[in-house]
Amino acid sequence: MEKVKFTLNEITTIVVAMIEQIEVYEISGKDKIDLLGTDEIEEFYNSINLIVNEVRDLKSGELNMLNNLRSEISYIANEYLEDYIIN
Repeated sequence: MEKVKFTLNEITTIVVAMIEQIEVYEISGKDKIDLLGTDEIEEFYNSINLIVNEVRDLKSGELNMLNNLRSEISYIANEYLEDYIIN
C-alpha cells in the first residue's frame, strides 16, 4: 500500500500545532492523518516528535523567526519524513 503523502506546508502546520499543544483535530492534514495505518501513524508521529524536539526552541512570534522555523522544519522534515512528502 502506498504511503499517504503530505506537503511541507502541512508538515509544518502539524509540527507548529504540536508545539502549541493544539489538538490534532484542529490542524491541517487531519483527514490525511486518519488515512494512515496503525504502524504508519506511529512512525509518522515519532518523526514529527523528533522535528518538534529539534525546532521547539526556535519558535517565536516574530516574522523572521517564523521564516527560520519554517525553513528548519522543511529541512528536517525532508530528512525524517521523506516517504510522506509530496515532491
